[in-house]
Amino acid sequence: MWLSCLPGSICDPSTISSNGRPAVHAYDFAYLSKYCKCDFPVHLIWGELDTFIPVEQGHELRTLLTADSLMTVPNAAHIVHEDAPEALLGALLANI
Repeated sequence: MWLSCLPGSICDPSTISSNGRPAVHAYDFAYLSKYCKCDFPVHLIWGELDTFIPVEQGHELRTLLTADSLMTVPNAAHIVHEDAPEALLGALLANI
């Protein structure tokens, strides 16, 4: 089910590229107004040491999406699956 929000929002099907990924960067400041409350569960997982998109922005994103949770992974940066695969798996299993 897609979101009940404005057309062109970050979660609108029209913003998804042909490879199934969002057509915009996950935290592109120009698109902040396009984020909206999700009508499905959202759980964010963020590396505490991420300097590319700092965890403070993850907290902002959680608010914008009204995400159910934001788990920060200690000793992990932007590529959490490489830095802390076990912690990532634990976070995924906790939310399915």
